[in-house]
Amino acid sequence: MPEDRLTRAILRKRDEYRKAEPMYRFFEEAYKGGADYINSSHLYIHTFEDGEGFHERRKRAYYYNYCAPIVNAYNSFIYRQKVTRDFGKLDDNGLFRKFLDNADKQGNSYEEFVRNISKWSSVTGIQFVLVDKPEEGAETMKDELDRGLFPYFVRVSPQSVWDWGLDRWGNLLWVKILETHHDQDDFSKSPDSVMRFRIWYRDRWELYEIEKGSGGASKAFKIAEAPHPVGDVPLVPVCHFAEEPMAGFSLLNDIAYVNRALFNWCSLLDEILYRQTFSQLVMPEDPKNPINDKALGTARGLGFPPESKHAPHFINPDASQARVLMDQIEKGVEEIYRLATLRGAIGVTEESSGIARSYDFMITNNTLSNKALNMEEAEMKALRFWAKWQGIASPEHIVEYPREFEVSSLGEEIENVVKAKTLRISERFEQIMKEKIVKRMAPRLSREDRELIKSEIRAED
Repeated sequence: MPEDRLTRAILRKRDEYRKAEPMYRFFEEAYKGGADYINSSHLYIHTFEDGEGFHERRKRAYYYNYCAPIVNAYNSFIYRQKVTRDFGKLDDNGLFRKFLDNADKQGNSYEEFVRNISKWSSVTGIQFVLVDKPEEGAETMKDELDRGLFPYFVRVSPQSVWDWGLDRWGNLLWVKILETHHDQDDFSKSPDSVMRFRIWYRDRWELYEIEKGSGGASKAFKIAEAPHPVGDVPLVPVCHFAEEPMAGFSLLNDIAYVNRALFNWCSLLDEILYRQTFSQLVMPEDPKNPINDKALGTARGLGFPPESKHAPHFINPDASQARVLMDQIEKGVEEIYRLATLRGAIGVTEESSGIARSYDFMITNNTLSNKALNMEEAEMKALRFWAKWQGIASPEHIVEYPREFEVSSLGEEIENVVKAKTLRISERFEQIMKEKIVKRMAPRLSREDRELIKSEIRAED
């Protein structure tokens, strides 16, 4: 039985999604590593290798995961400095205070949720924050507080966002999100998965369930719908770097492929070491009683025909191929950190000029600044949706991420100020350095206090 029009529409995947779906999966596997990565299709069979040999090589395979530490290092740099958050009138809302402690209804705080989605957006290039609210109603604010009926955040993987519609300015008109529901509210039930899709519009949502027929055909049924007060699709894209709506570039865009090459080179090197580590004995043999390739102990004596022209000797395997692989692996690791522009920050220690190191980190700083700006905008938009769910207009909240991520420590900056004071380089230069130290030591100062300190610094100088 052919699928009807509604079912085809519900199961349809947008072309951009179809193109990006394998990359989302690949980047996630590269970050997680482990058995799933090793047992997937990332290890390639060699031209001169049979199936049994490849199977044995895969069992010995190991994955040097460079993707995870690079993503974690970027995330650490961004949140090493305090993010300034002034929630305005939301701060006085009891439900909002509960939300800050349990932002996703899973016990994770707002700060933990934001850091986590920042990390995963660097992995896949884009993640989404869905701002939702429990469907249960309450008559009083006390009931809402007691029952925890406040809007909450849901991290939505890009692999679950199958289709969407945009207006001419690139804003969402609707979005279709896959929700795999496990119908198992009791341990005695079988964990059968039910495929559901929720379509969010600017004023409502609709929930569809896919039912498998006896002939294998699928059929979609609408099982629920409800209005919402947000006035917009309450889904916020969180991008590592983006140039188009609903799409992002991963931090691992090139790194993951080099890491996969390292994975294969290491496996080939392991094969050489495994099969060619031991020297082999070559000796004359009696044609009437051939030894062939019998195992001979290295600690035993061995006789051979005295008329032999060549004495027994050991031959060593050719080490040149192993050296080639080792050199290639070393270059691959350096290339990974070059792509991450982190050679001067983690992982690689090599002689380089101060100008080269400064240039490396200048590129890194720009990348971090762009990522910080994206996170700042995503937080602001998600909090606006939270307020709209509660009918709060213009919450006047402010989220400010740092714009500079310097390698130099705060102590070095203070020392530089002291030197500048001694050398009398410039009064204005001293003022700038002092203001910079204040910003790093107390990033969460109010605007009034910051301006007051600035005026005191300038008056003193």
